[in-house]
Amino acid sequence: MAKRMPDNLRTKRKYLLWLRQAKGFSEATVDKAAASVDRYLAHLRGSGLRQFHSEKALGFKRHLDKQRHPRTGAALARSTVNGTLQDTKAFSKRPAGQNCYLSRIRYTESA
Repeated sequence: MAKRMPDNLRTKRKYLLWLRQAKGFSEATVDKAAASVDRYLAHLRGSGLRQFHSEKALGFKRHLDKQRHPRTGAALARSTVNGTLQDTKAFSKRPAGQNCYLSRIRYTESA
């Protein structure tokens, strides 16, 4: 089981609150983003977001390409993979603008 990182959970909670309040997204959109971020954090296996590296992002993309749909057993649809990657990209870009993460996550690496 993946180790829970309080900093990761705190960052995720702030991001989801920002989506609801500042961006005005609906609950369904926020839930979809939360599921994508959960999938990304599970892939990190307890590694902190502060130790971000572009190879981890590429590894996540490869991981999604290997995943199977739980009900049908078929490969994930390209739209599902693309949506998950877009949500994860937006999540990665959000902390890049915050002071505590500026030295660790570069905006160009999260793009």
